[in-house]
Amino acid sequence: MVKQLSRLLRLACCFALGLSCFALFPAGCELPVKESKTPASSEEPLVVGVYHLSDPSKRFEDLKRELEEKLGIQTAYVELIPEQDDGEPSRVKFLSKLLRESRIDLVLGAPHTYTQQLIHENLFMDLTDHIENIDQLQPSVVDVALKVGGGRIYTISPVIAEWYGIFENKSLLDELGIEPIDRFINWNEFGERLDRIRDAIARQDKDIKPLAMVVQNEGEENVFIEDAFLMYGYGLDAPVVEDNILLGNPKWADFFLTFSELVEKYGESYANVDQRYLFDTHFSTGQYVTALGGFYHLELFTGDHMQLNRFMPARVEVNFDLNIVPLPVYPGDEGMLNIRLSSMAVSESSRKKAEALKVLNYILGKEFAMSMLNHRYAYNQMGFGVPFFPAYYDEEVIDALNKTYRNRFDVSWIYKAAKGSVTCPVYDMNKRETVYRTLNQAFSDVYNHKTDKHEALKNAQIPVFP
Repeated sequence: MVKQLSRLLRLACCFALGLSCFALFPAGCELPVKESKTPASSEEPLVVGVYHLSDPSKRFEDLKRELEEKLGIQTAYVELIPEQDDGEPSRVKFLSKLLRESRIDLVLGAPHTYTQQLIHENLFMDLTDHIENIDQLQPSVVDVALKVGGGRIYTISPVIAEWYGIFENKSLLDELGIEPIDRFINWNEFGERLDRIRDAIARQDKDIKPLAMVVQNEGEENVFIEDAFLMYGYGLDAPVVEDNILLGNPKWADFFLTFSELVEKYGESYANVDQRYLFDTHFSTGQYVTALGGFYHLELFTGDHMQLNRFMPARVEVNFDLNIVPLPVYPGDEGMLNIRLSSMAVSESSRKKAEALKVLNYILGKEFAMSMLNHRYAYNQMGFGVPFFPAYYDEEVIDALNKTYRNRFDVSWIYKAAKGSVTCPVYDMNKRETVYRTLNQAFSDVYNHKTDKHEALKNAQIPVFP
């Protein structure tokens, strides 16, 4: 029952945040097919493919007016979700169809898991030499764009739409005599740090714990629901499936061993914690020194508890000082930021490339970035309904972001990262389910002491497609 409730609550939160759900295709949105050989009329609108077209909170009409007022460009919008929608495969296929038939000029707010699959079909314009303020964009965003484009930029995100980090209770750290983290650290250092915290707690005989890591386990049920555990490995700049072998890449094998140890040492079943708190949000009780969490926790821990708290089993309040830094990474990859993107791309077959590039560069610029920050929730066209971080940055942008979080989080951490990794390590939907199930079983076996972490790793290193 707890597991089912947790799943429903998690889905409700994800729906509210727009982390993974997209609106259904509204009927009648398809436009007539354009012939790419015919010169575009100046009266024809720039056709923009978007998600959530029928959702009024996306305010596409406001965006349409803004682009006309600021740039003098007329736009029309097309829904990118097919009428017969069975998830990612059908959505990618439909986007490919619209691009091939020259029905759209510009893609706005597409998950990078969709656009990356289409780059190799030569459906997107090469943007590398057409981004006007590329030196003012957050380096991880540019780094990821170059990586997924094989050294060229075909898609670019105007926002960092998701990231994960380390949350520390500074008040408890002060009591223990341990300094907050002040630099990028790797997973080995993070594990050693937790051990020091554990030892300091024991010496002072305090009734607190090093790490808030709630797992779903009751009895011998799976430790994690779906892919919840994978977010912690997203700082790895490597595929989780290599040469068709799960955890075939040495980085992921090492990460599995490291994270298994954390699960074994510090994981707590729902049977052992207050069930009112969902996942690691029980960090807010003030009884844990450290937590691993997502950007949505910034809303809970530092914001005004606007949307997410309405879906929580109990209202989450944090009444202690925080230190928040990016997620640990693989040793040697310090400065890597794991991010989720909401991409823009220009159709290679578009007859209005000049107008599309003008819009793209405007959305990547300072004026649009400041508008997003100064009118919170009014700029949701990127496909996510929570505060996000503009790719464009300068001191004014960072100051505005810090004020958004009541100066309880130094946003400059996000913009110091020089490298990037994306938050979906498996792009093939068929493989993804096998990955989730196999890794979940491996972590569960370690947590339940059915096997040690080395044996669990060996059992998990299977051919994804036998």
